[in-house]
Amino acid sequence: MSLGWMTASMCLQEGTSLTTLEVRVTKLEREMKEVQNQGSAARLLASGAHEDTGTIGAKLNAQTSVLEKLRETQVEQGKEITSLRTEVATLTNDVHQLDTKVEGLETEMRAGFTEMRAGFTKLTEMINVENKTA
Repeated sequence: MSLGWMTASMCLQEGTSLTTLEVRVTKLEREMKEVQNQGSAARLLASGAHEDTGTIGAKLNAQTSVLEKLRETQVEQGKEITSLRTEVATLTNDVHQLDTKVEGLETEMRAGFTEMRAGFTKLTEMINVENKTA
């Protein structure tokens, strides 16, 4: 078994006991298992993050779609509001024209009633004169 650049026989030659070497190897094996477990945990977290990213992406796409539809609706409603404003302006103008016509008719009617009153007054006077002479 090789430990980097040192072989087991070199370790023993330098005064390292086989027991110390076994302890170090056992420690390294435990550390390797821990590193492997941490790697597995990291892969699991990365997988979960990937799924979360997909879910968030889908939600963002759905929200974008909703916002686009909302914008379309607002544009349509804006056009309808503009059309309604035009209709209201036209109707307002029509009402003003009708008011003017009604005022003219009112004036004509008052003048007509005044003429009729004058005519009735004259007729009454004529009848009264006729009655006195008869």
